[in-house]
Amino acid sequence: MTKEELLKKYWNYDHFKPHQESIITSVIQGNDTLALLPTGGGKSLCYQLPALLLEGVTLIISPLIALMEDQVQQLNSKGIKAMYIASGKKSQSLSKQLDNCIYGNFKCVYVSPERLQNEEFIERIKTVNINLIAVDEAHCISEWGHDFRPAYRKINHIRSYFPGVPLLALTASATPKVVADIQENLALKETQFFKASFERKNLNYQIIHTEDKIGAIEKILKNNDGTSIIYCRTRNETEQLSALLQQKKIAASFFHGGMETPDKKERLNAWQTGKTKVMIATTAFGMGIDKADVRTVIHLSMPESLESYYQETGRAGRDGLTSTVSLLVQEGDFQQLRHQFIRSLPDKKAIKKCYKHLCNYLQIAYGEGKDQFFHFNFKHFCNAYELSPKKTLNCLNIFDREGIFRLHLSLKKEIKISSTASREVVLNYLEINRAENDILHYFLRNYQDFLQQNSLRIDLQKIKKNLKQSEEVLLDKLNKLQENNIIKIENNAQDVQLFGLVPREDQYSLNSILSKVKEINAIKTDKIEQIISFTKDEKQCKRNVLLRYFGEIKKQPCGKCSAKECQQQRPKALNLEANILSHLKDAPKTAHELKKLVAFDQDDLTAALYRLQEMNKIKRLDNQAFTIIN
Repeated sequence: MTKEELLKKYWNYDHFKPHQESIITSVIQGNDTLALLPTGGGKSLCYQLPALLLEGVTLIISPLIALMEDQVQQLNSKGIKAMYIASGKKSQSLSKQLDNCIYGNFKCVYVSPERLQNEEFIERIKTVNINLIAVDEAHCISEWGHDFRPAYRKINHIRSYFPGVPLLALTASATPKVVADIQENLALKETQFFKASFERKNLNYQIIHTEDKIGAIEKILKNNDGTSIIYCRTRNETEQLSALLQQKKIAASFFHGGMETPDKKERLNAWQTGKTKVMIATTAFGMGIDKADVRTVIHLSMPESLESYYQETGRAGRDGLTSTVSLLVQEGDFQQLRHQFIRSLPDKKAIKKCYKHLCNYLQIAYGEGKDQFFHFNFKHFCNAYELSPKKTLNCLNIFDREGIFRLHLSLKKEIKISSTASREVVLNYLEINRAENDILHYFLRNYQDFLQQNSLRIDLQKIKKNLKQSEEVLLDKLNKLQENNIIKIENNAQDVQLFGLVPREDQYSLNSILSKVKEINAIKTDKIEQIISFTKDEKQCKRNVLLRYFGEIKKQPCGKCSAKECQQQRPKALNLEANILSHLKDAPKTAHELKKLVAFDQDDLTAALYRLQEMNKIKRLDNQAFTIIN
């Protein structure tokens, strides 16, 4: 089948997006290729479609397990055989996974960059007919990128086992310095370079300074009938804001990594099909999700870099229609951002201290720890050694990034309990103490061994969902049951999992980290200051500042964003707004009807309608027509 026939059969598209066909052709011809396609540009198709055209297996290197899972699921649903092999995966042994890879007739196989350092993996994968090596999120190879991952620096060694096999590197956000780093570290030969413009002409960038963020969100959502994403910093914030908006009769839901898989699928489906208008999520939401008609992206909290901001706002308006992205800022946000990311950056002393305490806490002897799983409660660990939680979490992330441990944070809190009372005592307690009845009844219904004084592992998240109570309330009830000698809590919730990648060697394990921690911290600090400067600057066109950051120069202001130089172009906009109001005096009219009456292009008309709604001069009726507010 041809490229076009495969595109139609498996993706149901009639045409390629810009640069896609050229990139695919380059790969099929055996060229090393580097592609910069902004968010929504269709990067994954650039290696998934060649996998069907070429004989053998396409090896895809990706940094995120969640992204691998999503893409594998999507490919399998299309009838394309795909699988992923992730470091630390417990469901199957590595040997079994590799057997599936070699003998399973798969077309796409996803791996983490760390997996390429495993000797067993390399020995087995050498026997596979690899037709293409694709490196997704290639900016992770650079210390100057926003998600630096040292294992990416070691990817190019795998090429020696597959001479002649082309390598495709892809990213959605890379500065010129990062692009040069990618080319050098992946040892790309005679590279075919494709770069789409980072400009998103249909996006209206708004920096909104307000002390009432909830009120601002309500106003934005009221004036935009389309689908929205609201990004929050923490999982708790997503839940709280979702509940608040629901109270205000807004069809909102939340989404974060701590949810059960069935709940994620249900909520994602409701949002994608339009049943839920607003999705409130942590920043990873949107990666690998193909929804073209998001009209609004709102940031409740400051992003941590311009790259993050660009990627997250880029999830709006993928269909090319005018969309608005709003960053809400209030007094104290800049200091909070610095406190959260800069002040909590660990120095050499903090890293060595955390590693030593962690090994002692987990009882990892010298020379041991490799290929072992460790589970522990993060809060208990920090309290035991009087460690700063934020700085400690950053240390754990560094250990993960540098290949010492593979880190997995879990919100599925499991607590081990056992009954310490007889059946008669428990039943008597139920009669006298009503406050804990619901949770005791839950244990009696769902755990047959509860009264037999056996140790039971309970799922706090599941109980929280079934009883519709907060975690704090449930933990309080458990503690009261323990105080009254009904149960014994044998251990706290284990919310951190580590998988050892190297043996403990105190004087050697941290060398790679300690030698460059100061430089990496300086890079992170610079990124924080750049996003703060971008947000504070009220003069320069926001679109142009973003483009300049990614190496593009635009002198003409966009005329749409919140910057003063764009607001100075208001005479034309004011003329259009007056024109619209004049036509609406007679009767309500739809945007389509107004387009026929005013001599302005569609983007200008949509932006003007948005502004008039923002100023409460017009409103949209149920039939989608606009009318003047008296």
